[in-house]
Amino acid sequence: MLSQIPFRDNDRCLLLWIPEIAAVEALSKRLSRGILVALGDDDAVRAARRAASHLENVMFVNASAEEIPWRDNLFTVIAAQIDDWPSPSHAVRELTRVLEPEGRLYLEECRFPDRLLEAGFRAIDTTNRAFRLEKAPLRPAAVHLPVLRG
Repeated sequence: MLSQIPFRDNDRCLLLWIPEIAAVEALSKRLSRGILVALGDDDAVRAARRAASHLENVMFVNASAEEIPWRDNLFTVIAAQIDDWPSPSHAVRELTRVLEPEGRLYLEECRFPDRLLEAGFRAIDTTNRAFRLEKAPLRPAAVHLPVLRG
């Protein structure tokens, strides 16, 4: 899946799983000016940190899609193998929160496309069961100027 995503060298990428270390190394090279963060359980995170300690732009964190420990609008790309989340509504809210406007979400398999579309994502490509979505851009706030007379 990762080899099919058109990453830019400065993307800030969040993976909702920890892939094989060879894939992490390859993606680290593609993100030469970016960062890669992968979420997993405690054991997987520890093993990945040991295996990838030589990579400077990669971080593994014990977290889940339902509670992503980063600020709003940080990531330019989020990828997941499957949206198999215990609480899909929490996960969709978190993905929407941490993905920057016009950021891209890639799901290898999507069981909840309606929830993502309702959250403001636009479907870019939906081949087979894979989804490529884009977060809608922020709309500028309406500005109300006072009317000056005379």
